[in-house]
Amino acid sequence: RHADIISVGGLGTEGFLADRMNYVKSQAAERLTDIELAFTFFQVSLDHHDDLSALHMVQPDADETDLRQAATLLDGSVGEAADRVRRYRDDIGISYFTFHKTEATSWETLRKLVDAIR
Repeated sequence: RHADIISVGGLGTEGFLADRMNYVKSQAAERLTDIELAFTFFQVSLDHHDDLSALHMVQPDADETDLRQAATLLDGSVGEAADRVRRYRDDIGISYFTFHKTEATSWETLRKLVDAIR
């Protein structure tokens, strides 16, 4: 109720993320428009889709199938990734995104993603 920025993390699914953000919204009440909702894509694998190295660092024993369901994994084409970011913005209400760049995504590809989101 007093925060200016709230970031929800974790390796849950997109549904989990939406539930957590809905909880935040319910607690924020009339202050919701004053609060920045933030989210980090901890694993960005746009050039090498099979790379889950950052997620394996966080959960080394996790099953690959489970990791691929994590909301914090951003993979696919640049267009698909941009659509997902926009969906998180439009449907869930997240307005601030950070991207954890790994070797799985080049700076050029990351630039293309940012340009596509704008």
